[in-house]
Amino acid sequence: CLKFTEQGSRFLVIVNVTILDQWMRELGTWAQDTGLAVHVLHGAQHDRRRALRGMAARGGVLLCTYDGVRIAINHLRTAGLCNAAAAFPKKRKRTQLSRGRACRDDDSPSEEEAYAPPEGQEPLDPDMPWDVVVVDEAHQIKNPFCITGRELRRVVSRSRFLLTGTPLQNKLSDLWALMDFAQPGLLGNHATFERSFSEQIAKGSKRNASRFAVELKDHLARELKRLTSPHFLRRMKTEVVLGTGTEKTSEVPQDLPPKTDVVLWLGLTPAQLELYNLYLGTEMIRRATGEKIGMEALRAIALLKKLCN
Repeated sequence: CLKFTEQGSRFLVIVNVTILDQWMRELGTWAQDTGLAVHVLHGAQHDRRRALRGMAARGGVLLCTYDGVRIAINHLRTAGLCNAAAAFPKKRKRTQLSRGRACRDDDSPSEEEAYAPPEGQEPLDPDMPWDVVVVDEAHQIKNPFCITGRELRRVVSRSRFLLTGTPLQNKLSDLWALMDFAQPGLLGNHATFERSFSEQIAKGSKRNASRFAVELKDHLARELKRLTSPHFLRRMKTEVVLGTGTEKTSEVPQDLPPKTDVVLWLGLTPAQLELYNLYLGTEMIRRATGEKIGMEALRAIALLKKLCN
């Protein structure tokens, strides 16, 4: 839609290298009638050079991996790609005669000519923002201090989209990292968010929390949901299978089968059970169950889990 309405022509898509081919296939299917060129910043040096120069000349979609972001962030910061031509060494034509061979005339265009902008096109503004930046498997930047996340925050864009199935896994700072990329400043800086939300919600979630701490936790949780919910577009698996819910199940393509949970209880083998009981009588277990419970308890639990695996 953005391409047809001329509201956007330069898109940056960050994906995991394992699903790069899938994105290429999907873009080839959906963008083949739009005139939207697809460039892939991955592979050998000449392939990456061709992608950057092609993107600078014709626009379209630039597919890039997370590793590619760390390597080429200076060229990806804006859609102008002002340093794209110098991103990699240029391929030079052979102009000297080789010993014992005659050098044929080469009338093919050089790489600069092949990827130069069309005649009459004005030079790109080096500060031109990307129209859309899409980050797939966005939970990879959930760590507020990871290098990739910090580099991606330097990208200048009009809009940003994150695709993930797990926006919140272990702690609230995961959510802050994602929201700070999608909507910078919405939840404040990291220190303020930790002090105002994370610490208070964690304190109110403890078993021995006071009534005031529990009520404050509930209030902050509602406030956090109020701030973030307008920026979430959540799609459940049942919605994917059944569409809007108005069609009959038989008329909807069953691309995704219904989820089936199978719980299997597996007992320990005789050898595992013998080792497990022997380990329960060791000095490490006695220290782990003493008055001071610290790292010894975690080590004991880890070893017991290995025996049960």
